[in-house]
Amino acid sequence: MARALATFIRSLLNVERTGLIEKQIEASEEGSIKELVLQSQDMKIQLEKLRAYKSNKGFSGFQDVLLWVLNQVELEVNLVADTPLFIDYLVRDKLYTEIYLRT
Repeated sequence: MARALATFIRSLLNVERTGLIEKQIEASEEGSIKELVLQSQDMKIQLEKLRAYKSNKGFSGFQDVLLWVLNQVELEVNLVADTPLFIDYLVRDKLYTEIYLRT
């Protein structure tokens, strides 16, 4: 979950990690800046690790969460304002549900 949140937050920053891409998206083409961020070396590493979790049987209970995270990071254009919703989905809707189902 920590890696998912870190990857999501990193996807909100520009390639140099000096500003938010949402400010740059308004001034240019939406997909081009997002693609540059996703093609950066640190994002590639994080996304590969998240994809590796999908095939790891130890993370079988989190398959839907991993797919959702990858979708949000790779396909969706998110803003900083979406971060509380992302955390709510990961923690409240998934983590607490998993704990409740185990007890």
